[in-house]
Parts: sequence; C-alpha cells; structure tokens
Amino acid sequence: MAETVNTTSGELARTIDSNEVKDVALNGRNYMQLLSLIPGVAIQTDDELNLTTSLATNNQSVNGNRNDSNSLSVDGGFNLDSGSNSSQINNVGIDFIREVAVKSSNFSAEYGRNSGASVNVVTRSGGDSFHGTLFEFIRNDALDARDPTPGAVKGPLRFNDCGWDFGGPIKRGKLFFFAGEEWKRIRRFANAATRTLPTSAEISGDFSALLALPKPIQLYMPGQPTVPIPGNNVASLITTDGKAIGTVYAAMRHEASSVTDITTKTASNGTFQPTNPFDWREDLVRIDFSINEKHSLYGRYIHDNYNLIDPFGTFSQGGVLPTTPTNRLRPGYSYQVGEVWLISSNLVNTARVNASWNSQHIPPVGDSWKRSTYGFAFPTVFNGGLFPAGIPDVTVGPITDVQTRKVVVPGLAPFEGPAFSLLSPVTDIAPTDDLTWQKGSHTFKTGVW
Repeated sequence: MAETVNTTSGELARTIDSNEVKDVALNGRNYMQLLSLIPGVAIQTDDELNLTTSLATNNQSVNGNRNDSNSLSVDGGFNLDSGSNSSQINNVGIDFIREVAVKSSNFSAEYGRNSGASVNVVTRSGGDSFHGTLFEFIRNDALDARDPTPGAVKGPLRFNDCGWDFGGPIKRGKLFFFAGEEWKRIRRFANAATRTLPTSAEISGDFSALLALPKPIQLYMPGQPTVPIPGNNVASLITTDGKAIGTVYAAMRHEASSVTDITTKTASNGTFQPTNPFDWREDLVRIDFSINEKHSLYGRYIHDNYNLIDPFGTFSQGGVLPTTPTNRLRPGYSYQVGEVWLISSNLVNTARVNASWNSQHIPPVGDSWKRSTYGFAFPTVFNGGLFPAGIPDVTVGPITDVQTRKVVVPGLAPFEGPAFSLLSPVTDIAPTDDLTWQKGSHTFKTGVW
C-alpha cells in the first residue's frame, strides 16, 4: 500500500484504519498493541495479556522517549489516569474503533501535555444503514507452550472475549447512533516468579546448616557476642513475633508451586504461580446529529468496569511474597460532547468538552494479610492506616563475609502487609476549542484548551 507524503508539516504520524484494527492478530485484543506497527516503536515486554489486565500504557517506547511519556486520548479527550500517567481510564474495545491516529514526532502544539507520542482513538459512529456484530474470541492453554521459568508448570488459560455492537440511523440523514458492549474474562496463573525461602529446619529455629558451610557461620547469644548458641539452634530463643514471622514463611512454602529444601545457600529456591483472575466490561454509546449543513453535534459515553485479583499485591514492592493479594477495582467513565461548525468554506470551528473519572480501589483479600493468621502480638505504633489488622512489612537481609564482602547466605524474600492498599479517585475535565482557517495554500490554526 502506497504511503501519502506529508507536504504541509514535518510531523511524523500514522493512522491505523478500522480494517487494520480488526485484521491484525492481537492476542490480547488491546488496541495499544497496534503501536508496534509504527516505525520507531520499541516494545518493552512481550507479555501482551499483562498489558491487557493492567491497562498499562508504558509498554512502548516511541522514538526513544520514556515509555510513560505517551499521551492517550479518545475522540481528542484525555484518557490517562493522571495519578500514575501510565494507565488508561478507558481501554476502548477494538470493535468500537474507527481509527487510531499516532503522532510520533514533530506534531503541533495542540497535541502537547506529554513529551512522547500522541495516540488518539476515534470511536465509530452510526450511518444511514444498520450494521451490527456479535463476536467471541477464545484462547486456551491447550494451544500454549509451557512457561520456561525453572520450576514452573504449565498453568491454565481461559481467555474469553465476547460482545456486540450495533449502529444505524434514528432519522436518516440527520440523527445516528452506535452502541456496543464487550466482556473479557481471563483465568490464568500469574507469571511464574522465583523467591528465596527459608528451609523447614530454619523455620523451626535450626540453623546448624550454617556450620556446614565451607566457611562456617557461628551464631551467638543476643547481647552476648562471645557466647555461642549451641549447634546454632535458636528454637528456645524465638519470641512470639519471631514465631509469627516463621509461620508466614511456612505458609508461603505451602503456597509455592515448587520449593527446594536443600541448603541455606540456595537462592530463589521457591517458584510461585498463584491464580490471577481478571474480569472486564465496557459499555459505549455514541449519538451523532447533523443539525444542518453548517452544524453537527455528537455525544459519546464510555464506561469500563475492571476487576483484577493481583496475588502479589498491586503497587507492592518488587520481589515480595504473595502475603497480601489485592482486588484491584477500577471503574472508569468518560463523557464527551462536541460540535463542528462550518463557518464558511475555508473557516471551521471545532469545540468539545470531555469529562473523565475513575476511582481506583485496592483492598486486600483473603486472610493471609492479617496479623491474627500468624499470631503477631506486638502493638502497632501508629493507627495502621486503612487496615490496622495487617501484618508488618518484613525484610531479611543476606549474610556477607566481612573481609571479602561477598554474600555467603542469601537474604530471604520480603513480605508486606496491606499498607500499600489505597483509594485513589481521579477526575479530569477539559473544554477545548480549535479554529482552522485556510487561506490559499496556507492553513492557520489556533485554539484554547
């Protein structure tokens, strides 16, 4: 297909039309995957399902820009969660898209706000004839290879994506509608993750394996650095909260899909593949009204309902154990009205108001985040935030040789309580007006946002 040469500006841009949107095989059914068709785009991760379940926008680096610097919009209205700047308010279903316009470099000031690429999704509208679609796309682990991570097992995958769309005239030549709904249901294991766990002997207080190392490590009585602990067995010295920490690690050993219990020198001896269920639904309605030859009006509504169980905890630090799984709930709403006014044959005014809202709730689920599950007894210093009954954050560092500064015993995987859980509402309201005037071979454009 021949490309049109831009002779009016130096911008680098590409428009992906509805045929390409529907015809390109997208294993996550996510329009953000289409950016890989654009020259200069580098993909940061090949886990496209994670891109779908996280609503992330930071999987692509365009022309070397930071992967969280892209600006996303729907029908010209801002579509980023401004709290993180790296996830979408509405992930528009590809069956509801007329085109995706990507401006990757040298674009004009009206596409400012972010330093990276500008990605605008244009939603479909109705016409003078009725058109509708019913669809279902299925993926299944029967067609998948196993996870190559050591100790990982081939987990289940059930990906069902179904929906419908329908559009047409309310009054031919004047008033049109388009509507659609889409559901995504994903059942799978989380990506296999390796963690360092204590041996069953260490959990009970037996650290005698440290004495069998090439350079033995002797433990000493607390506060008495010259009095060795016989056999490195600290079972009689463990406090109530120390036992609770051991109980956490014992519970995590049971949660692991595989664990190696050989020596205390073994790092990354546990593999975790907890379940990671995801449910998503989108509703979209658009009305277009041609008032007369000079004025046209439209209104558009989108609602996304997002429900994910994150077994390692959304926004927890990296490398943690799955002690605090969270239920990430993100309802997202977008409303937009706009008018196009053909003032004259060479003067056009476009006005719109876009209002977007989402509220991110991340409460912990289950009982593994609770102090009472493990027997923690120490009093909380502060009020404990939203979840005062939560376990503490615990980090067990490595043992290093004082002389060589080399790690001789690896640290254990940390675990976290629910302090990172949050409630984060975001509201973005933006009116815009653009005026375009064409004078001979020149085009002048101005506007306010």
